[in-house]
Amino acid sequence: MKIDAHSATWIAVSQYAESRLAELRLRLEAPNTNWEDTQATRAQMREMRLLLAQAEPIEAQYVALDISQQE
Repeated sequence: MKIDAHSATWIAVSQYAESRLAELRLRLEAPNTNWEDTQATRAQMREMRLLLAQAEPIEAQYVALDISQQE
């Protein structure tokens, strides 16, 4: 599945995922985080990263220029 990385919808989704990753990083850095919470937080972070990896750049379309080539 290809996702347009420049669509308004994807930009909103990616902003949410990046924001969520920042929150999860802070949770990992908390001094009193136990092992189970750490593992659950890392799993959530992995899911956010997998979501962000779904966007594939769309191939650029080449446009012929109307500029004469100088030799």
